[in-house]
Amino acid sequence: MTRAEQFLLTMAKHESGHCAFALLLDVEFDAVTIVPHQLENKNNLPAWMGTTAGGGLLNLNGYIRPNEWVQLNMAGLAGERINRQEPGGFENGDIFSSATNDWKSAMNELRKLGIPKGQMDREVNLMLSSAWYALQRYREVHTAIVEGLLAKETLSFKECMAIFKRYE
Repeated sequence: MTRAEQFLLTMAKHESGHCAFALLLDVEFDAVTIVPHQLENKNNLPAWMGTTAGGGLLNLNGYIRPNEWVQLNMAGLAGERINRQEPGGFENGDIFSSATNDWKSAMNELRKLGIPKGQMDREVNLMLSSAWYALQRYREVHTAIVEGLLAKETLSFKECMAIFKRYE
């Protein structure tokens, strides 16, 4: 497998993690994609990312608990780690990976919940672990979405929901 193919596989696993977890929570989104979007960082170096939300998330059941939003943020990294024996914790290197924005969003949500700064890392790791275990139960859904993304690069919410229902 080339480096580019490995990168796309990792991105597909990451975005599929967000996507599958959103489906578990009845959260609607526009699409999930691994089409690279060029971003400029502070040092003007190109960075690449995929996206699950597209036009934002809409909760279909009307209510998602704040800890579930943190789990949804961490589900991308959990998706990347789906083949591991254990979820592991959020590591320093993860901050420089595709999980950077997810980590920032999770930390912001934890601040809103009033979690003390000294406990935030522990909470992030608990939410990562929870997301990983949830994805393990829906591993077939995650795998099918990964395969769909690698084949088509972008899947609509409707396509993702059809995959989800196939394995329900």
